[in-house]
Amino acid sequence: MDFRTAFMMRTYQMVGLAFIFVPQNVLAYVGVPREKNNQISSMNSFVRNIGGSIGIALIRLQFRGSRSSARIRS
Repeated sequence: MDFRTAFMMRTYQMVGLAFIFVPQNVLAYVGVPREKNNQISSMNSFVRNIGGSIGIALIRLQFRGSRSSARIRS
């Protein structure tokens, strides 16, 4: 893969993430009093970290499974 292709793929990924995280943050803070912003921020970070960990684990599991099946076939 050349640099331009990798760069464009990463650019599309970042643009897509902007369309996910901005509405998520707006919805998280709607109707919450200002004095509870710290709790909302910590819960939002916690959920984002847990979601990222689960996503990484699932992708890793899928790659591990594809390598295991390749070994079985050969």
